[in-house]
Amino acid sequence: MHVLLPFLKQQNSVSLTLIRTDCPDRTNIIKYAKENVDVIEIPSIQKGTMITGHSHPIKTSYSIRIVAEIYPFLRHMDNLLFLVNSIDYLNIVINLKTAFSFCKILYIHHSFSWKYLINVPDSVFKAYWKNKDDAFHPQAFEMTRYQQEMASISDFVVTVTHHAKAFFVHVLDIDPNKFSTIYNGGSLPNRKRKRNLRKRYGFSDLDKIIVFSGRITKDKGF
Repeated sequence: MHVLLPFLKQQNSVSLTLIRTDCPDRTNIIKYAKENVDVIEIPSIQKGTMITGHSHPIKTSYSIRIVAEIYPFLRHMDNLLFLVNSIDYLNIVINLKTAFSFCKILYIHHSFSWKYLINVPDSVFKAYWKNKDDAFHPQAFEMTRYQQEMASISDFVVTVTHHAKAFFVHVLDIDPNKFSTIYNGGSLPNRKRKRNLRKRYGFSDLDKIIVFSGRITKDKGF
């Protein structure tokens, strides 16, 4: 989000509100402005993170409370667009759609949770998923259903790879028209800087170098 903010601040037609939840140092909700951005901070109701995608009654209740708290601040705004980048906000998104019936949800998808839990090829997971064989890995299936529901309820979904988009469309049966793929960005060095980088890191002019933008973890495909 910190990368998007400088661009969004330059858009005269956009009004920005940053909603912070689970604020441990707050005892009540506060709103203030900082660098042309309205900030709403909402306290947590207990120690630990309360925002998750799980349908636990307490977590669901906290999500309802959050939407109720921000409603007075946002109800008069036109063309509301909420940006979320984690399935942890699934419960909130569900309630946002109820409270702000004409709002739009933009979900930025980073990785599939099931890849944290089980290391199998997509084709294997797809076969068990299509057969609805939850016994294969109950938690992996549960987390995938959260992501499926998040993508389904959202109006727009951004993936960072075409592979992820294809998985949503062909495995999770999500409408392909709501997807856009935007690769993780990075600046490319010029020829002189490339030469200096090769020298610094001990590569010869003939070495092939692969650059990857993202975490080097199982869920990213390594």
